[in-house]
Amino acid sequence: MTYEVVCESGNGAFVLPALDSFLAGPVGEAGQDLPHRVGCAPVPDGIAARAREVVAALS
Repeated sequence: MTYEVVCESGNGAFVLPALDSFLAGPVGEAGQDLPHRVGCAPVPDGIAARAREVVAALS
């Protein structure tokens, strides 16, 4: 488990796409499939869904 701390708003237009990709990747469909392939547990569905909501709301 890791934690990432980012600003909820005020992220520059040049930073936001990279931030979105970095944070949403692990909790997206492809990111959730990877742990199964390497013998690890994925993020629980409820937490992954909430993380996707939070990442989508960043500005």
